[in-house]
Amino acid sequence: MEGLEEELTCPVCLELFTCPIQLPCHHNICRRCAEVFLQTETDSTKNGGEIAACSAPSNPQNEPDSFLCPTCRNDVHLDARGLDGLKRNLLLQNIVDRYKNMKTISEPAALCKIPCQLCKLDHPKEAVKSCKDCRASYCEECLSITHPQHPPFSEHKLVDPRTSFEEPSQTAMCPDHPTKPVEMYCVQDQTPVCLLCEKVGRHKQHNMAALEEVFSQRRAELQGRVDRLGAWLTEGEEKVREMEKRREHIEQSAVALKDAIEQECEALHEVIRQRAAEMKRQVALVSDADEASVQQVMNKMKDEIQKSRTSFAYAQEVLKETDPGCFLQNVDLVMNKLDIACINDIESIDCGEIKCDVENLIVDLSEKKEQLKTIDFGARPKTPVILNHECKTTTTEAYINWQHDDDVNEYHFYYDVDDAYRVTCAIKGDSFTAKNLAPETTYTFRIYAINQTGTSSTSSVELTTKPAPESLPVVPNVSDEMDSAQPQPQHQTPYWFELCQTTCGIGIHILDPCTCMYVSGTGPRFVRTPHGGCTVLGDTPISAGRHFWEVTVKSRKYNIGVAYGDMPRDRTLFDTLRSWALELSGDRRYALTHNGDAYRKMYLRPKPRRIGVLLDYDRCRLSFFNQETLEHIGTMFQWRYTQPLYPAFSLWGGELTVHTGLICPDLTGYTSI
Repeated sequence: MEGLEEELTCPVCLELFTCPIQLPCHHNICRRCAEVFLQTETDSTKNGGEIAACSAPSNPQNEPDSFLCPTCRNDVHLDARGLDGLKRNLLLQNIVDRYKNMKTISEPAALCKIPCQLCKLDHPKEAVKSCKDCRASYCEECLSITHPQHPPFSEHKLVDPRTSFEEPSQTAMCPDHPTKPVEMYCVQDQTPVCLLCEKVGRHKQHNMAALEEVFSQRRAELQGRVDRLGAWLTEGEEKVREMEKRREHIEQSAVALKDAIEQECEALHEVIRQRAAEMKRQVALVSDADEASVQQVMNKMKDEIQKSRTSFAYAQEVLKETDPGCFLQNVDLVMNKLDIACINDIESIDCGEIKCDVENLIVDLSEKKEQLKTIDFGARPKTPVILNHECKTTTTEAYINWQHDDDVNEYHFYYDVDDAYRVTCAIKGDSFTAKNLAPETTYTFRIYAINQTGTSSTSSVELTTKPAPESLPVVPNVSDEMDSAQPQPQHQTPYWFELCQTTCGIGIHILDPCTCMYVSGTGPRFVRTPHGGCTVLGDTPISAGRHFWEVTVKSRKYNIGVAYGDMPRDRTLFDTLRSWALELSGDRRYALTHNGDAYRKMYLRPKPRRIGVLLDYDRCRLSFFNQETLEHIGTMFQWRYTQPLYPAFSLWGGELTVHTGLICPDLTGYTSI
């Protein structure tokens, strides 16, 4: 229930919704608040039109036909029916009613007392019954007076004391035919409709589905998203607890360091005491900076968790809805909230890598007693000098040399790959070889020195790897997962395809020729729409044989795989029954997925930039390969394929390029991960 009340609060009266109506912008407002808005517009129109009324005939239809949404400030235009033309949000009303009941049960009895509405006293007595016909609450004395034991009062329905007499609607009504209940689901418009809509109106001749069948399917989809967000919240809370422990460790380390300084300096005289004060000041500065770093990350995580908890609690309540119509009228909006909540990648936060410079400070004054006036933490190591004339590269490797310093304990060397992850290592010597690099790519290599007194400044050098020679792709040997005894064809027709523009979702752009796709804008998000999301299919179906293609991708989140042609256009590859995919869910976290389940999870280092895809349709096997390191990533097995398959791709950000027309040779020469 945590965070749910915020979702159920009207933005105007700041109370729980009462008879909520849904505006065209998908925000909600109480019916009574909307009436107040219209009355305000009416008064404003009358005051502003007093002068014009003296010279113009009166207009009886001077009622305003619009008002501003209190949440997004967009115009809400009304038709001839006025507020009656807006859809009542039955799902939200039912959740509010359940929330009130649960809150009443959980509150102490002293806080739930309802006063009598008939008593003429300054402090009315506590009500013992409420009359649903009179819509009022009475104490025992007033009840005996107003409801004697004879008709018609004896026929009134008396219930336990309550403040609200609104009866939740049990049936959702058709938006086009208000007197008809919804009994079918329009697949094309994705909305519940009545039986009359199937014969007349804007849903005529549309594909219809059974309401219960769609209800079960969409409820299962929402349950999956709720489960994923619940796991995200659990992991986020665990990260916060880890950061709390990290902050306490920093505090304890700072205290321990100050105590060590005090013990070493007690044997010395005034000069030592002066230096001790200065050194403690430096420790305080370093520890404050470390704590501020941890606090900043922790505050950000707490903010994200609080925002997501609201959507999580609301979605949990939506799952309790049993009325199909009520559920289906708003389930897409709830899913959008969960998708937006889950867009944040919590897996990228590593508590162990949070700044903790205070641990690098070491106190040892045994050799400093004769240098009283120069007491300090010691001189930091010099900045490493990179020997540019000795640095060189090959197609996939880079060699970096630097001047060695005897005062340095070790060197830390690192470089970034695709702005997606960082390779780091500790070196005792004066050279390093970076392997598994991409051909014809520029890398920035950085190095700094460390000794017992601290770290040096960082030196850097940019090197570009050499181009790769032109050659046909080599397909891995996966005899451990594929039947090597069966002979493979030696000659095949190359498989050509392009990205299909008609399957392109909003925000996805395909370049000409249609072999490259990218997400426009900054901070791309997957938006669920009736016309597609972030998934694009190839334009050439596969119904037999073995076919091979490659994908070059620059993104932190994507899916690569195959799908049937009737895969839902508003879904992604990893969570449908109609698709099979390799999913990148974190910086280096991969999984083979089908229908939202991970059949195999992997942690790939380095992250593949060029991925080979091999589809053996006849044997129902889909394999993925790292074409840079010549490694077999994994194979997905299916009992049988029932329809032709298409290459499929889901992209949330960055760019993806496909390489087609490649011949699939025998499987040789690759290793398994």
